[in-house]
Amino acid sequence: MNELKKRIDGGMAIEDIGAWLDGLDHDARWANVQVLGKSEQSKLYSLAAGRLTPLSHYVPDTIAPGTPVRHLGRNTLPVFTRFEKRFMRAPGQDDLLWGYNHGATMGLTGPGYFVVREPGSSSPDGRSDFGEQNFINYYEVPAEQPPAGWPPLRDNTGLVGNLVYGQMCDYMWRVSEHVSVGEAFKKGSSIQSWFVLCRLP
Repeated sequence: MNELKKRIDGGMAIEDIGAWLDGLDHDARWANVQVLGKSEQSKLYSLAAGRLTPLSHYVPDTIAPGTPVRHLGRNTLPVFTRFEKRFMRAPGQDDLLWGYNHGATMGLTGPGYFVVREPGSSSPDGRSDFGEQNFINYYEVPAEQPPAGWPPLRDNTGLVGNLVYGQMCDYMWRVSEHVSVGEAFKKGSSIQSWFVLCRLP
């Protein structure tokens, strides 16, 4: 059995899981993360509750504004389970990240642009029970076309784009220095869909 699955299913403390992941190199870390199914991801989300994800988790403070940072992802959907979220610090705004979803479905669904603010920001979807939890916000997109060869800027409207990304927030917890776990909410309600992200070093 996958070592990370063993630790999650065995009820290991999240601090110990995080420390173990921190001790792996990227290839080993991603090898463990990318095979997690729905059961393990939902358990990991519960285990990680309360571990906030500051903006520096997605884009380290040493990375210049406008420089993309890639996070490899595995979700719990029936198909297209591998994807990436790419983040950058918004030019001239240290307290704001821009991002989009990079993957095989971009041509159909659009890039799924989003913004991220520091933990404690107000939720756009009417939730009042999330406290200081950080979230990826698809209600809002970057104010201008991002640089670095990113896809043409689109909001999350239209028939397919709205179905996939519209009126959605991904609420996030930190697992380790490079790994985070999220749960998707539409119009403030969980859609029982989780995903894990693993930041490239």
